[in-house]
Amino acid sequence: MQNTKFKKILFLGLGGAGQRHLRIFSKYFHNKDFAKYAYRFKKKTPFLDKNFKPNNKKLNEVYKLKILKSFQQAVTINPDIIFISTPSSIRYILIKNFKKNKQIFFVEKPLAISIKELNLIKKHVKKYKQRIAVLFQKRFHPHNVLTIKKIKEGFFGKILFVKFITKSFMPHWHTYENFRKLYAAKKNLGGGVVLTECHEIDLCLHFFGKPIKYNIYLAKRAKYKLDIYDQAKIYLKYKKFNVLIEIDFLNKNTQRSYHIFGTKNFVISDQVTNIYKYKNYRKFYKLNNDYLFIKQLKYFMLLSENKNFSEANTSSAKTIINLANSV
Repeated sequence: MQNTKFKKILFLGLGGAGQRHLRIFSKYFHNKDFAKYAYRFKKKTPFLDKNFKPNNKKLNEVYKLKILKSFQQAVTINPDIIFISTPSSIRYILIKNFKKNKQIFFVEKPLAISIKELNLIKKHVKKYKQRIAVLFQKRFHPHNVLTIKKIKEGFFGKILFVKFITKSFMPHWHTYENFRKLYAAKKNLGGGVVLTECHEIDLCLHFFGKPIKYNIYLAKRAKYKLDIYDQAKIYLKYKKFNVLIEIDFLNKNTQRSYHIFGTKNFVISDQVTNIYKYKNYRKFYKLNNDYLFIKQLKYFMLLSENKNFSEANTSSAKTIINLANSV
């Protein structure tokens, strides 16, 4: 896939997420006219292959990437597209420095960690006629695309109850580094289970819109001695049904699923086994680790050609922030 409209692409942060975006972008948007730049704040993460295994290769050589020496350099090159894969706590601090009209930000979720920062980001983007997209790649899972279609078609009849369950084990996320040093494990960097594992909150709002009200119950395991909450139960009340979201990122029983029950039909999505079923229908989707990110990048690069595009996937930001800061 080629694109000639944009000339300078900047990557801020090249940890696991940043390197994935760089690798996928380099593969699918390899137009020779692109100049790729990066600024690394800590330079701790080694080169990672597609399976997130470290090796001795050099990022600049493999991806024909220019590594900048300072953040000020990153600003002054006036990039057209900026990928931001840094800790959530510094998003506004970075964005406010870019003042070129029509610049596009592709930002790792969540967009911000406070309502004040969210409003400042939106104000800045509006002032300079810039555009922003939050990277919620789970929206591009074929299960979720199909569920959206079924909701619009009235497949469920009257929805009665919805439940999302997400369980993972943070120490296994990045085997090449100590999990205690991850931003997800540190409150001051914007960590914690709600902000870090907010995909299901975003999906719920994507499926059903904004709830009438919500409650959240948070907990933490004392044995890990972290300053963040690692478990959450979220109850969202809609006009005619309720949603329960359970999130836990220190649980070895990996799970990512949702159930939607209605008067006519039900759906069960298991996004670990990638099995989607309802009534007598059962389908397995074979997906590799990059599938959702590839679909997301192609969608946003295409969307970025649209002059009317201003914001994408930002609608859930306020609810996510309020939930994370409600205790």
